[in-house]
Amino acid sequence: MRRPPTPEGRVWITHPDAEDLVDLSNAVYTFALRLLCQGFSAAGSVDVKRVAIDAAVDAMSALDGLATALTRLPAREEGGEVTAGVSFALLRSIAALPDWPSQWTFLAERAGQLREGATKLSRLDPRVERAASTLARVESALRERVAPPATVSAATTAREPAPAVTESAPSPDVEEAHADGVTLRFEGRRCIHARRCVLSEPRVFLANVKGPWLHPEAVSVERVARVAQACPSGAITYLRRDGGPNEEAPEVNTAAVRENGPLALHADLRIAGEAPRFRATLCRCGRSQKKPFCDGAHAQGFEASGEPPTRESAALEARGGLLEVTPMKDGPLDVRGSLELCSGTGRTILRTARTRLCRCGGSSNKPYCDGTHARIGFRASRARSTRRRGAATASVTTSGDSSCGSARPPRSA
Repeated sequence: MRRPPTPEGRVWITHPDAEDLVDLSNAVYTFALRLLCQGFSAAGSVDVKRVAIDAAVDAMSALDGLATALTRLPAREEGGEVTAGVSFALLRSIAALPDWPSQWTFLAERAGQLREGATKLSRLDPRVERAASTLARVESALRERVAPPATVSAATTAREPAPAVTESAPSPDVEEAHADGVTLRFEGRRCIHARRCVLSEPRVFLANVKGPWLHPEAVSVERVARVAQACPSGAITYLRRDGGPNEEAPEVNTAAVRENGPLALHADLRIAGEAPRFRATLCRCGRSQKKPFCDGAHAQGFEASGEPPTRESAALEARGGLLEVTPMKDGPLDVRGSLELCSGTGRTILRTARTRLCRCGGSSNKPYCDGTHARIGFRASRARSTRRRGAATASVTTSGDSSCGSARPPRSA
């Protein structure tokens, strides 16, 4: 970057684009080292260290793209065969910051500055554009530490009793029907009309009728349990009163990626701000008015493959246990706990203990987050429910995807 004292036979960078990119690369290199120091310092909890080290790894990934792009640029403004490269100059201190809340504000702001720098230079090479997306993901993760959402702090691998239904009174959004030996429950706000219930047990779930439509007395308790457990959205649950077993958490935590549709999770779920559950369909189109849950809005033109490429991953030491899902503020779903991500046809895509899944609908690496939410200004605020007990249930437009929810027939007010 500087003319050497004895320039004869030496090459230094004078090309304007290369100058800008090597400066950015060195800044990202310095930032990655600072994050590593932050992660491996004596201060801070294990959770703090993990956030810093994960961010450092992402920053190094961004540096890889920047450095590769740099080697494609000429070093000298007047041209020539020699190309540029990272000089690995430390532009700032890399000492760990004190373990105060302000550390995350500082680090997030720096990540934002680097993201802006990469975005301005993204015209130079697609690798620089991808580095900008990676830095946006780093910024989002660090900003989440500034004001983290409420979440369950239990260890992700521990099993806790978490029945899908309890003896407590249902909420106004839940309808109940009783029969000898079982109580059937339906949570309308979770239903997005997969219609598995009305197709498999049409005598229990009466479509397009006025008045009572849930009739668990029409079949055996076992059949009621079976159809409830086939509801991907968790809108249908049950409570056995005949001494038989209620629903239990699966042995293997899974998330199915539905073609042009949501994520269907089956696990001992702890979704931030929600009661424990075993099944849920979560929005990945970014359009749902019931975020993080799907409301069928993907049917209005959302396109996303249900068959992403398989990533090489090792077998998990534990395949079940708690699965914590935290919808990050205006960002992706942060998923912690053993999880097997599956395609719509059941193929295992990834085995992981932590991942971040896109819910803005814009990622170019679906179902994973690539930081696009930060660039497009994604907002994930929930629409407030106006449904009252006994009021009419709004119809949701359905698609050919039978991935989520159950079919709720229209009701009169």
